[in-house]
Amino acid sequence: MLDNEHELVQKAVGSWFREAGKKDQGKLITFLEEYGASMSQITLRYATEKLDKDQRARLLGMKVET
Repeated sequence: MLDNEHELVQKAVGSWFREAGKKDQGKLITFLEEYGASMSQITLRYATEKLDKDQRARLLGMKVET
């Protein structure tokens, strides 16, 4: 689902990651460090909504615009 181009799907996937991160934030961060650069900006923004400001900025900064 990470490759889906539909904006609503990207938002949903990001929300699922965010909610999973509420249970285990360490696993979310590890996952995003590995795959965050390859996912859509929308998905990454939704996934990092509940992280602290510094972690969120670092993870969003990994995203390379194509």
